[in-house]
Amino acid sequence: MSTRETLGTRMNLATPTKTHVLLIEQDDVVRNQLARQLKAAEYETVSVATLSEALERFYSGFIDAALVDLRLTAGEGWDVIDQMIAINPCLPIVALCSPDAKPASMARATAALERPIAPKLLVETVTRLVAPLTEARRRRSGSTGPILVTADAQAWQRQALLNHR
Repeated sequence: MSTRETLGTRMNLATPTKTHVLLIEQDDVVRNQLARQLKAAEYETVSVATLSEALERFYSGFIDAALVDLRLTAGEGWDVIDQMIAINPCLPIVALCSPDAKPASMARATAALERPIAPKLLVETVTRLVAPLTEARRRRSGSTGPILVTADAQAWQRQALLNHR
């Protein structure tokens, strides 16, 4: 597996075989429950509780989809969504919201799940959103295509997205 030091972050440049989901949820109990459900569906899950942890994990490697708690402190749920979209506009993002959330406010997210979140609906939503990526990986499983290495983490994320197609 090849790696390169980029902007002080060790980045994994090998194409992952599993789908990686970044789960950003401030409530420990809910975060652990959602992570268990995703792992049971065979998703690699990276679970964090804060904006800074989320961005650190997002920049440090492959993230195929994100689930974002909109109730993060001081509106940070929207902040992390905005920052991830700026780097990867095609990233599937699921907003985890309260029943009183206004549909118009969900425009930046790819999908929204209302609390309490049914396990089956969670897995179905993530599966539907990452299906194109999963299919592309299946087709490329025997491929040894080139990997572009850049010194810019943002350009690297964009190139990684293009390599997944």
